[in-house]
Amino acid sequence: MLKVENLSFSYNKVQVLRDISFNLEEGKIIGLIGPNGSGKSTLLKNILHLEKPDYGRIKLDNEDIARMSLTERAKKISYVPQFTTPNFSHNVFYTVLMGRKPYIGWNYSKEDEEKTRQVLTQMKLEKLGERLFSHLSGGEKQKTILARAIAQNCNVMLLDEPTSNLDLKHKQEFMLILREKVDTQKVSILIAIHDLNLAAAFCDKILLLNRGQKFMEGKPEEVITKENIEKIYEVAVNILLHDNIPYIILNQSNSIR
Repeated sequence: MLKVENLSFSYNKVQVLRDISFNLEEGKIIGLIGPNGSGKSTLLKNILHLEKPDYGRIKLDNEDIARMSLTERAKKISYVPQFTTPNFSHNVFYTVLMGRKPYIGWNYSKEDEEKTRQVLTQMKLEKLGERLFSHLSGGEKQKTILARAIAQNCNVMLLDEPTSNLDLKHKQEFMLILREKVDTQKVSILIAIHDLNLAAAFCDKILLLNRGQKFMEGKPEEVITKENIEKIYEVAVNILLHDNIPYIILNQSNSIR
């Protein structure tokens, strides 16, 4: 279990996160939602200690993450940042293989190669293995970076808008892959995501942030309601429920004045 306790963070004396607490349980996906500037990316960075919290603790299986080495963290938590535009000179296979770095000594092993091939197949990237990363389309680059995170083989994954450059088909494919990892391997995933309908369809819980604070946490149908979305996002919506899964439809009136 990943446990965040009373986390607060300031940047240049401006408070960005305030007293946030939640648990990410084993074998669950939490969708982290909220308007731009609500603190989603900053929260993920604080959990990884890429940014140092002003206050609060983050524990993984009752161990304080702040006391872990970078290598220890890399074996337990994988992270895909929101803006990943590396200009790798490597091909796709080697780029994904880099996800095995926490386990590799001087040289990578046949096991590392095999795990890389498995991930490429899973992500339907096997035909691109020899292609240079720099020659890929934006969506292909995004899928390759996501594949690298999966190859890292961590129990916890933190993903910041990982489907932003993917089309509808590939968004669904990727979320199905995450869902399978969670259900079969008991991986725990915290995913910041703007597509609320995608979050509702695939996440076990939703954590809604607003202005750096936790506004609400619960099942998708409890959090993604007409009242909450109109209040936080300031747009007029209708919510349809299908098999208890909420689906958002924007009204033509668009915004709430």
